Amino acid sequence: MRARPTARGAIVAIEGPSGSGKTTATRFAARALGGVVLPEAYRRLRPTPSLEIRSARSLLGLERRLLGEEARRFAEARTAAHRGRIVFTDTGFFGPITYSRALVALGLAPASILGPLDRTARALLRDRRWGVPDLTIYLDTNERTRRRRIAADPRGHPPALAARHEAAGRFERQDFERWVAPTLGARYRLVNGGGRREEVTRRVRRAVAARVPRPAPRGLAAELLTLLVRAPPPAP
Repeated sequence: MRARPTARGAIVAIEGPSGSGKTTATRFAARALGGVVLPEAYRRLRPTPSLEIRSARSLLGLERRLLGEEARRFAEARTAAHRGRIVFTDTGFFGPITYSRALVALGLAPASILGPLDRTARALLRDRRWGVPDLTIYLDTNERTRRRRIAADPRGHPPALAARHEAAGRFERQDFERWVAPTLGARYRLVNGGGRREEVTRRVRRAVAARVPRPAPRGLAAELLTLLVRAPPPAP
């Protein structure tokens, strides 16, 4: 039986490393709650860019482009939420920042990339075009589960990028635990992402039903951005 959507809309981001089941959880949770789905920023870009790291300059260009798409996603999500819809986003809006930090930690990008990204993000914040979701749900999964899911979906998880994404996901997890979760407080929930999709969907539904906080204050995104940009990269 389909659950009735709440009277007040909300933006719910599903986070987690590659293979954690974000896309599936987003789709099925939205179906169960009559919500709206927003795919991750990369999948919305046309033409689809290459994820090969050719140079620091090309990487910065890609991440800035992704930040622009995150702003468009945020605007769409906010509009739908204001209309009373629950919006489920496949990843939140800080992906270009946390992933770039992970690449710095892996030695695949220079730390200098974070300064220009910070300036781009703050310009979006000043224009109120970017921010944090009302609720962030992080799918907690083990490496074996993620590898099995990645192997079952080579199109969605290109084998050539699997090792890099897995390594980056470990560093991003550190950032979520150390900076994102404490900053978001009640707006952040860790949910077991293992098991069948029906089980994961039920857990996500319970997390949403428990209490979706009211829209995030504008200063929260700036606070989190400052922490992520100024903090040292995650340790190996």
